[in-house]
Amino acid sequence: EGRGKGASPPPLADRDDEASERTKALLADPAAATLTAESRPFWFIVRAIADFAEATGELPVAGSLPDMTSTPDMYVSLQRLYKEKAAADCADVRARVAALLAGVGLPEDHVPGEWIPRACANANFMRLLRTRSLADEAAAAALDAEAIGEELEELGWTVEDDEERAKVAAQKPFCWYVALRAADRFTGRTGRVAGAADEEVEADAAALAEDVAAEKAAAAASMGGLDIPVGADHAAEIARYGGAEPHNVAAVLGGVASQEAVKLITHQYEPLDNTFIFNGITGESAVYRC
Repeated sequence: EGRGKGASPPPLADRDDEASERTKALLADPAAATLTAESRPFWFIVRAIADFAEATGELPVAGSLPDMTSTPDMYVSLQRLYKEKAAADCADVRARVAALLAGVGLPEDHVPGEWIPRACANANFMRLLRTRSLADEAAAAALDAEAIGEELEELGWTVEDDEERAKVAAQKPFCWYVALRAADRFTGRTGRVAGAADEEVEADAAALAEDVAAEKAAAAASMGGLDIPVGADHAAEIARYGGAEPHNVAAVLGGVASQEAVKLITHQYEPLDNTFIFNGITGESAVYRC
């Protein structure tokens, strides 16, 4: 069924050909819907883009033209059209930002002018990461089942299903995440790292196994009773290495940390969200929103 010349464009939220689901969620975020004089500049831009999309049914044109087969003249002409439309869309969004700022009594320079064209050009690639501190994570009473995604099925493997597959499941990063939470619990209770002294490795492993069991129970409670394959073996391994930092593992984690720093400094690419786990035994890593 066609759309009449004067008909309103379909809402962006109802379309699957324009914006990603995460972009739609960002534009609909309550922080953008309710602006105040205390709102961060970012949210004024998000709200302006959301209003633009609501009015036009489209996100602002980025202005870049993909490679294609064309004559030089046609390509240059098409590129000019894209840039002109991008400039017009950016001007529209800029005017909306100014109106939103005026509505809460803020000057136009509250939002840095260079942010607006950058946001318009990357409207479908903006991401909002709401991270939390290590203290907040450690204090969490339960873990979100969605945080481990496809690992849930693999973590459900048992010895009865397949002994080899069960061994693979026990090495999944999430199992080590649970074990590392237990290690933090042990350190918080005793004031030292499990296994730091050679003569205490065995005793610490036994005590740490109790912390692992407690963390496993808390995780399972938020995952429908899933039997996570983490236990005494993981506790024994953590106590065995006693907080050591082998040079190869330290190099990997240092590289990851430096890469994240570059992302934040350059404001490019998407940072890890939220907890990164690296298993040096299998060379496997994962990121969890825990």
